[in-house]
Amino acid sequence: MGFLVDKKGGYRNVGFSKKDLYNYIDKVKRGKIKDGDVVAGLSYLQGKADNNPICADFQFFGDVLAFDVTYKKNRYKYPLVIFSGKNHHSQTVIFGCEPIADETIDTYKWVLRMFSEAMFNKHPAAMVTDGDGAMRKAIMAVFPNVCHGLCGWHLNKNACENVKNSNFLDDFKKAMYSNFTPNQFEEFWEEMVSKHGLQGNRWVMKTYGIKEMWASAYLRDKFFARIRTTSQCEGINSLIKAYVRSKNTIVEFIHNFEHALREYRYKELCSDFNSLYFELVLTTSLQKIERQASKVFTLDIFKDVKYEIERAGGLNVIERSLEGDNVVFKLNEYCKPRSERFVVYDKENTKFVCDCRLFESCGIPCRHIFYAMRLEHIDAIPSCMICKRWRKDVKSDLMISDGLDEVEPDMMGVCRFVVASSHCSNLCDMVSQKHGHFKEFINDIMKLKQKYERLCSTSSTTNVEVNVVQDPTVVKRKGAPMKTRKRRKSKRCSNCKISGHVITTCPRLFPPEDDEVNINDEDYGPESQSLKRDVVQNHGGISSDENFPDSSSNHVSGSISHSQSMVNRPSIDKRNFRKKKMKSLSQISYMEVKPSPTECKANEVLNGPIELGEILQVHHPQQSRKFKEGFL
Repeated sequence: MGFLVDKKGGYRNVGFSKKDLYNYIDKVKRGKIKDGDVVAGLSYLQGKADNNPICADFQFFGDVLAFDVTYKKNRYKYPLVIFSGKNHHSQTVIFGCEPIADETIDTYKWVLRMFSEAMFNKHPAAMVTDGDGAMRKAIMAVFPNVCHGLCGWHLNKNACENVKNSNFLDDFKKAMYSNFTPNQFEEFWEEMVSKHGLQGNRWVMKTYGIKEMWASAYLRDKFFARIRTTSQCEGINSLIKAYVRSKNTIVEFIHNFEHALREYRYKELCSDFNSLYFELVLTTSLQKIERQASKVFTLDIFKDVKYEIERAGGLNVIERSLEGDNVVFKLNEYCKPRSERFVVYDKENTKFVCDCRLFESCGIPCRHIFYAMRLEHIDAIPSCMICKRWRKDVKSDLMISDGLDEVEPDMMGVCRFVVASSHCSNLCDMVSQKHGHFKEFINDIMKLKQKYERLCSTSSTTNVEVNVVQDPTVVKRKGAPMKTRKRRKSKRCSNCKISGHVITTCPRLFPPEDDEVNINDEDYGPESQSLKRDVVQNHGGISSDENFPDSSSNHVSGSISHSQSMVNRPSIDKRNFRKKKMKSLSQISYMEVKPSPTECKANEVLNGPIELGEILQVHHPQQSRKFKEGFL
């Protein structure tokens, strides 16, 4: 609304109010889902089924899958399952999402089956989850051959909650991430448990039982594309939070989620451009190997490969031996003689194998392999040592090919559609710049369309039945219920300790305005006996205390005022009270009453003008006398 007001020069020139604008937007939204929210969403997805680049992304990078659930992303409070992975730039790529009604094993099984069917029955090689029991059982049932890894961040968080020992947490991280062999891990674990006295801890025993799912010693030969946590899923949740709201309908959620997907695709396009057109400066001594790596790997992956090439200069060869056609190198690091590694070089197949397992787990040749290549005078990385998913041309190789045996025909159709769309988009961009070629281009397109319509039989698309699917109901999310606000305690008077009023309205300090004013000693304690004064029993008298002069001449009273005025005066607005001294109840000496203009007018009519107000004595005789002496 502010944008329109700024363009028109004021609200009076816009022609409608903010409420009119909101009503119009709501009317348009309701018109889109007149047949139902879910039906409208399915119809929209059905129209985009033939133009879905997500399937192509999963074909290239679907070997490792991160599986996580987020909340508060739709008006029905359905949890949202997000499938994500890493592309060839080691950036997050989203493969799909699915709102689910609950988080049970059967629901997760259905989600995994539908996801596999949508991706042409391609199964991932590894999956990473946060350790949820229902997810784990569903993965074992649907993808029995998948290597299931647990999120390191969630595991460390559970360790903090179950073991309150900071030294153990440091050792646990070392056991989780260090590149141990299985035997080294077992020795370190026994030593760690006995060191911290956790032999009987249930969480430690349970975690040790699933060590194959989180310890690097047992995952070092499994390819996880450098995904060890579900932190990328948390990054996705943070990004889509800017687009998706908790009150979105299904249709609104789909549109907003597509905006979030465009952000990731834009980052991938920028990385593709940088990898293809940036020329890197060669800085290592193995320049031929470094030059080849810069031309093959993407820019982000090349930085890691270059780091391994640089670290190869800090290695020493201890022993070189021949075992048939294989050459075995025994290496260690400079100033670290105990860090020994073995590299086996197969001359026949030109293949290197190192016991650090960096290539098997991350797809990058390690420093030990580069050092062995240097010793054997090999100036190029063997093709078998280049992971295909990290190459610059990982997509173009498959898309340009007319067909492969291991790829299903439907998947190849999607890949070809992506390539054709990209070329058509570039062609339309060039022709639209010049008016002279536009008409000729449209005529050629129509002729080309008619040609291929005769060659290819058009397939009819299935329509969604309107009355089959209904809108879901709001569900209760898994986890702890929402916290309700604590009921506020009623205020208590600091004088009498009774609820229902405060000290400024306490009936003991301010007796009710009856015909006769009574001040009882038992209400105020023994201290009030010295302070009690003679109160007039009729409406005309005043106090006879000798310390106070007659106040009838100047209408200024330092004592209790006329009982006539106390009886007939209107009730005083308690908001006008101002406490002079209120450190504790025993130290309260006085309170000043500042009557309102209405009260002053009423008093002028009844008792004459009030110039300074009234002083009500409360407690503490000594402070009260000092105040009266100073006041008079």
